[in-house]
Amino acid sequence: MNEKVIMGLAAAVHPGMPGDDVGVYRAILPHMEKMAKELNFELLIVPEPIRTENDGDKVKAFMDEQMVDFMMLFCPSLPFGRSILPLAKMKSYMGIWAVPEPTKHGVLQLNSFCGLNMVGTIFTNYFGNRRFKWFYDYPDTELFQKRFMLTIKAMKAIKTIQNARIGQIGDLANGFENMYIDERILQNKFGTYIQSRHTVEDIVRRAESYPESDVEKTLKTILQEGRWNQEHVSLEHMKKMARVNMALIDFARENNYQALAISCWTKFQEVYDLAVCGAMSRLNQAGIVAPCEADIPSTVIMIILKALSGKIPTIN
Repeated sequence: MNEKVIMGLAAAVHPGMPGDDVGVYRAILPHMEKMAKELNFELLIVPEPIRTENDGDKVKAFMDEQMVDFMMLFCPSLPFGRSILPLAKMKSYMGIWAVPEPTKHGVLQLNSFCGLNMVGTIFTNYFGNRRFKWFYDYPDTELFQKRFMLTIKAMKAIKTIQNARIGQIGDLANGFENMYIDERILQNKFGTYIQSRHTVEDIVRRAESYPESDVEKTLKTILQEGRWNQEHVSLEHMKKMARVNMALIDFARENNYQALAISCWTKFQEVYDLAVCGAMSRLNQAGIVAPCEADIPSTVIMIILKALSGKIPTIN
């Protein structure tokens, strides 16, 4: 699954401003390219600024074709309103960016902040509340970097959940009706794929199909990484846990699932006489999100948290 965020960057300028707005745009490009490497996102730069509505049409067509996730419109000066109209129709999320004036005295050089306000009101008023995120100041400032880095993280989470494939194993655990969700709403809102037709019995049959030698090898790895309370857990149940762990990991990888929402209680106990907590914890350790009780809402939250933090999430 490609989780790398694709960001577009273009500038819109006013041909009559006395300041060097084109020079300002070109000066920020190396900083943005550096941030793209550091934050691991793909940056698509339009080298020449937008001056006309026709320029805006070309930028929109290019960015839509490249399927950018977030479009950053830089206003180094006050652009013509009509030149940015096509960008408001883009499929991606939008950001509008302005910088401070180069001097506080004399003739107004750029009118960049006014450009941000004007473009923003065109988006919200003329196009009926076209949402955007504002950015201000130069790329090396704390104000810009804080908002920008949060945006990249948020876009990565959005893209991850859009591309995610979730397999639900078993029905929602009995008594957890508060976790019910209409999967169609999630699919329509984010595009997330959910398959809820898998059964606990499917996993148990797969678990029982592994040769004893493979099970012993997996169990040896588990014991090297953890502890076995032999007073309370039998060898038979340890081997069952190893079998289920193997089955879940193979099942997820074969179906390209990034997450498995597992009906761990009480179905596995009834079908296989096993509490699968250990197998599920190792699933998370292997990078496959695995919440309890076939809980789809928690699955979505854990996928988002993993994308935001880059770490293994846990929700109790």
